[in-house]
Amino acid sequence: MSPDDLPGLLRARPFHPFRIHLLKGTVYEVSHPEMERVERTQAEVFFPDTNLPFPAAERHEHVALLHISLIEPQQEAAA
Repeated sequence: MSPDDLPGLLRARPFHPFRIHLLKGTVYEVSHPEMERVERTQAEVFFPDTNLPFPAAERHEHVALLHISLIEPQQEAAA
């Protein structure tokens, strides 16, 4: 998948978690559609605060779409 697929992945119902891999090796886990926002040239990835109710974010990072090398679905946990 490519950065062009991000809006569709975030709107998918049911939502399926995925990983974003950057060219420099950083990997972001997106486990909820409200953990990311896609803009024209960048994405904003939010990191939830475990001490506050969801969707409160502890921090966020901006990621240039050009720096995304791979988007992959997360494997579902075996039942």
